[in-house]
Amino acid sequence: MILLCIAVNLVFYFLIKVKTPDFLFTFRGALKYYTPSKRFYIYTFFYISFAIFCFSFLLLDGLLAFIVYVILLLSFFLFYRKQIADERTLFSRIRPRYRKYVKYLKDPRTFSDSILHFSVFVFAIFTVILTAIIAFSMFKEFFKFLHFVKLKDFLLGTYWWPNEYEMIGGKAFGVVPLFVGTIMTSLIAIFFATPVSIMVAIYTAEYASPKICGKIKFILEILANIPTVVYGFFAAFILSKWLYKLSDVIGYKSFSPESALISGIVVGIMIMPYMITLIDDALRAVPAEIRHTAISLGALKHEVVLRVLMSIITPSIASVIIIALSRAIGETMIVVMAAGLMANMTFSPLDSITTATVQIVTILTGDIEFNNPKTLSAFGIASVLFCMTLIFNTISIWISKKFEVKL
Repeated sequence: MILLCIAVNLVFYFLIKVKTPDFLFTFRGALKYYTPSKRFYIYTFFYISFAIFCFSFLLLDGLLAFIVYVILLLSFFLFYRKQIADERTLFSRIRPRYRKYVKYLKDPRTFSDSILHFSVFVFAIFTVILTAIIAFSMFKEFFKFLHFVKLKDFLLGTYWWPNEYEMIGGKAFGVVPLFVGTIMTSLIAIFFATPVSIMVAIYTAEYASPKICGKIKFILEILANIPTVVYGFFAAFILSKWLYKLSDVIGYKSFSPESALISGIVVGIMIMPYMITLIDDALRAVPAEIRHTAISLGALKHEVVLRVLMSIITPSIASVIIIALSRAIGETMIVVMAAGLMANMTFSPLDSITTATVQIVTILTGDIEFNNPKTLSAFGIASVLFCMTLIFNTISIWISKKFEVKL
């Protein structure tokens, strides 16, 4: 780390034209224009920061010590940025091709803008790198899993029972029943949540008074902040009993308390606040001139809403539905508590089903061995879910750009 600290000073040595290769303090030539008192304080600040680095290197980890040293140097530059950027001193010694990076030090406003621009750029790159790391870690384990199971058997197999892997081999890892249950649950959630979300968003954006709208928004915030384990408890112990009693009343004896219908309804309740908020924002984004023009032409309120506003925000609604679908596919806690563990290949919403996230939780619970095909199958399921989410988000962006209404 001491060599790395010296390397930081070497960078300034190669950027700045100095006659004497002073590796430990390359700013000595630039400081000759300063008054003796100011030069004394700058010298003192620099050598104290280097001493703190050496002292922290003995107490802390080497990387932490280097971070402390860099923070001290940055504070030095921030405090003396005007003097450093002065044309008569250091700025005149910097080579022309590097001056565009230093000229922002002169004006405090330009300097602040450049700092903000660099900060948001770093955080944007950080999200991309984080996503890439997550994807790489999943697919790395997924490729290990493909050493035990063929990709065709994994993606197209209709039998899922990892505990029987030693008896029947790779045929036990067919994910089709898992994703049939996952997609069925998600579609039920979307069909349940979409009409309610559109109606509530129209009411809050077009009809409700500000006082009533505030109360509705408050209730939606409560629904959005309820932990998913509470929704799972509601699905497993309350809604399942209600629907089971209803099936007895109508004489349907094959209803399962672990059906896709129960999980889908509760997942739909969970994603409703998210959908309502986005659709409400899309309605409020439509310029008021369009409403006034339609009303001046003799259109009634419901005609303005149904024929004008809805036609404008239809691409936005489609994007919201697709994004909500990907959110429903990745839901875990509700389906863990409400769905079953048996992978039944069924298309009936009233039969017992399981989902991909339920199986991931089941596989990775308890003592696990990461070289076991059963454990590695969880990474395979997660990789498929990641690809599905990526595809749905790409379709959502394409729909928004393809059918966007120019106002």
